[in-house]
Parts: sequence; C-alpha cells; structure tokens
Amino acid sequence: MAAHSERMIEGLVADRFVLSVLGKAKRGKSTLLNALLGRTDDLVAPVDKLPASSAVSRFRWAPQEGAAVVYRTGMRQSIGFHQIKEFVTEECNPENSKGVDVVEIEGPFPGLERDLDLIDTPGAASIHEHHDAILHAFIPQSDAVIFLVTGRMPLDQDELDLLSKVKEADISKIFFVINRIDEASEADLLDAERHNKEILARAGVHVDQMHRISAKRAFSGDRAASGVPELMAAIAQLMADHKGHILNTRFVHRVRETVAPIVRQVELDAASRAKSTTELEQDLASLREKKHKIESERELAERQFRLAWRTAFEAFERGLADAKNRVDGEVSKRFDATAALGVSKLAKELPTWLNDRID
Repeated sequence: MAAHSERMIEGLVADRFVLSVLGKAKRGKSTLLNALLGRTDDLVAPVDKLPASSAVSRFRWAPQEGAAVVYRTGMRQSIGFHQIKEFVTEECNPENSKGVDVVEIEGPFPGLERDLDLIDTPGAASIHEHHDAILHAFIPQSDAVIFLVTGRMPLDQDELDLLSKVKEADISKIFFVINRIDEASEADLLDAERHNKEILARAGVHVDQMHRISAKRAFSGDRAASGVPELMAAIAQLMADHKGHILNTRFVHRVRETVAPIVRQVELDAASRAKSTTELEQDLASLREKKHKIESERELAERQFRLAWRTAFEAFERGLADAKNRVDGEVSKRFDATAALGVSKLAKELPTWLNDRID
C-alpha cells in the first residue's frame, strides 16, 4: 500500500495526464496510436491481423527516442524501437510469459502533448483471457479514455461491459471515437451514432461528442481527411481547460479507493469484536443460568434425600418398635407357657426361639 500511495503522489506531483486507448480487439487501437504519434510505421505500436497487444505500452514526448521494458519484478531493461514487438505482442510474448508490467516509449512524437501519457492496452474480449485482466487492472490508473468502436456495427455487450469498468473507476471524461468511417456510408454512420447514443444513455454513460475518424487514413499519411487532427485538438483543449481539476479529482478518488479496503476491514473487525462481546455476554448469562439450575436441583435433591431418609428412618424405628413389642409379647407368652417346666429348660429353649423370631 505504501508503494501504491507513493506512486499516486508522484503522479500528482509530476502533473502528468494519463489517457488510455480502450476498445475491443481488432477495433484499430494500435493503428490509431500510430496515427496519434505521427508514425508512418508500426515499430512502436505493432499492428497485426490477430489480436496483437499482450502488454501495456506507455508513450511520452521526449527530445530523443528511447524505450525500456519494466518487468513485474521491478527490473528495468533498455531496448530499441525495433525490439518493442518482442515484448508487447502476443506473437512474441504469448500470455505475457516474459512478465512485462509496462513498456515505456518516448520520442519527439509530433502533436503529442508534453505532459500527456498515452496508453495502449490489450484489446478487450479477445481469445486471450489474460488480455482482459491486464486491461481491467490498468483502467483505474487512467484520467480519461479514448473509447474506440467501429462505424460498421453498434455497441455490443462486451463493449458495454468494458464501459462499466470505466464507470466503476469513476472516469468522467470519455472520448467516444468511431473508427473506420471510410468503410461505412454516411447513412450507416448516422444510424450507428443514433443507436450508440441510445445504448449509452440507457447505460448511464455521458458522451459529449462522437468523434469520427479513419485511423487507417491517418496512418497512411492522409491526416486531413482522417478526423485524427480534430480528435487531437479536442484532447489538447481538454487538457488546457480541465487537466488540473481532473487530476485532483482522480487523485482524491484513488486515495479513497486505496483507503476503502482498510476502512472496511476496520469496520469488519469492530463489528466482529462487538459481535464477540455480545456472544460472550450471552454465554456468560447462559452459564449463570445453568449454574443456578444445578444449584437449585442440588438443593432439591438434598431436601428430597433428607426427607426420604427421615421417612425411612422413622419407618424403621416404628417397625423396630413394633417388632420389639411383638417379641416382648411372645417372650412373655413363652415364659408363662414354660414357667412350669423349670428354669433350666427355659434357659435352653429361649435362645433358639429368639433366633427364630429375629430371622
């Protein structure tokens, strides 16, 4: 978290604006990047028939050309423009097996704002699932996005899902760009714009303007008819008018997002402790109740035992007294009956007779 906070503060102090190019795979993102950078080749943003980008590329203006690979381990490696393809394409770096975090590319790119970081991201919803993971992880680092679609088809569910990620990141400025206008008629473009506006409105996404471009024309050198200069002018105007406000707003949002998990954990811990205290109090009350019940049952058992003992003892005493009386009576009768026999005979018979009575 400390490292993340330091990066946020460094970004605010550096006063750099991060503009990410987003879109589904094969919508022309890399071609648009080359056009925005004023390139007539695809060395810095390789173009391929298959989904090309497998890692994030960051472009900045600088007086001299240079490039570096920043690995997830933190290691940094300087490379030439001709080596960029080896690290950012699915062909040369399948599933980002080289562990690239970002490729940083700088040079005297014409038209690129000096304080702008232009970001190329892997295409969404490609056959490579890790592309989406890389893309979704980077979206929150953006201050604004260029959302690229084509004029030949309306927004689909994959694109709406990607826009929802932009909304979740609280990114308010979206340059909605319709590419490949050279491949669609005016009627088709108007219909696509109308349909897309309806879909965006239902999704709660606000778009000021839909920019029409042909990245292919600009990349081929026909910039005047490509619509790219107008898009670049809109980007420059946004930065001139609202850059400071957007950067401050995004910084506050990122701080909140960083702190939110800690706050939630503290709240959960507090709730857990409160719950545990309540449970302990309930357990203590239950133990007290059980103790009182045991003591009450013990006292009752003792009273019942004493009563039963007293009753049995009294019955025994009564039985003993009755037996004594019977024996006394029998002895008297026996004595009277045998008195005439003599004392010696009575002395012999009396013990045997008494034993029989006792048994």
